[in-house]
Amino acid sequence: MKVVVDAGIIFSSLLSNSAEQRKILFNKEYKFYSPNFVFLEIFKHKEKILKYTKTSEKALTDFLIAA
Repeated sequence: MKVVVDAGIIFSSLLSNSAEQRKILFNKEYKFYSPNFVFLEIFKHKEKILKYTKTSEKALTDFLIAA
């Protein structure tokens, strides 16, 4: 199934304490599409994301590449 994902969904998945949203993003049954600006928006707020998620920059990058 093809699914369009906007910045809000990706931000929500990153900031959520629940792994359920991340499971959906990593589900191979779906093919996700998003505009290029979504990744620019995420990197624009990278420091805030890293602060709130307490994750490493590498883990964030790996998540975005996989998503």
